[in-house]
Amino acid sequence: MADYELIHDALSQQMLAGIGRFQLAERKAAKVQADQMAHAEKARLEAEWQRSYRIHCGLAQENWEKLLGHEPEAVMMALEEAFADNASEATCVDVGAEGGTNYATVVILFGSAQMVPERTASFTPTGRPTTKKRTKADRNALYVAALASTVLATVKEGVAVAPSVEEFRVVVMRKDSEAATPADFLTPVYTGSFQRSNLERVRWQDVDPIALLLTADEAVFSRKGSAGDVMPISTGGSTGLQQLLDAFKSLVSKD
Repeated sequence: MADYELIHDALSQQMLAGIGRFQLAERKAAKVQADQMAHAEKARLEAEWQRSYRIHCGLAQENWEKLLGHEPEAVMMALEEAFADNASEATCVDVGAEGGTNYATVVILFGSAQMVPERTASFTPTGRPTTKKRTKADRNALYVAALASTVLATVKEGVAVAPSVEEFRVVVMRKDSEAATPADFLTPVYTGSFQRSNLERVRWQDVDPIALLLTADEAVFSRKGSAGDVMPISTGGSTGLQQLLDAFKSLVSKD
């Protein structure tokens, strides 16, 4: 509600300006007028706020109904807003229905294993703080854990803001600024589908992100060698995945 006292004080100062302190009748009339104007202004402001509130409620209800109705534009907008502040870029590229299931396809851009520092905190035999070099296997393990956590956090955001989406189809593209060849700069390293019905049963405080990543429907993920290097996945059997890769290579090159 509008603060009557603040409005009244401001108007009183305005109305009394220029009226001498001994002009009692004029000061009394000015105060009465300020009081009347303050009540009128309070009523006007509250009516305006109520009107604005009704408009915003109407728009919110309309948007909510669009989300429940799985309207692609509304769903995409909700997901884009949710992903906007993520540490790893994520974007919704497709919203639709297939086989009676409402889905959304989300692409996540994730860095390479080079994001994991080579050294970690440790202690000397005498207890003094120091650092030690991580093995390649250790760095890869931390990298995979970070990738899995990023995917799950992104999907959880989607579940929260897009109530009509029953299946989140996720593609992770690795963006490697230290790639040996241009072809390796952007490569798909993971695809998988997460069902809302399954996610709603997850005990998140106990979840193993990597296990959930690997057990997602149609999960594709590849590691190689004793160090567990994360390898690009093939696009040969998926026209859609190759098209996504080509599109994102074009977008990334313009950044």
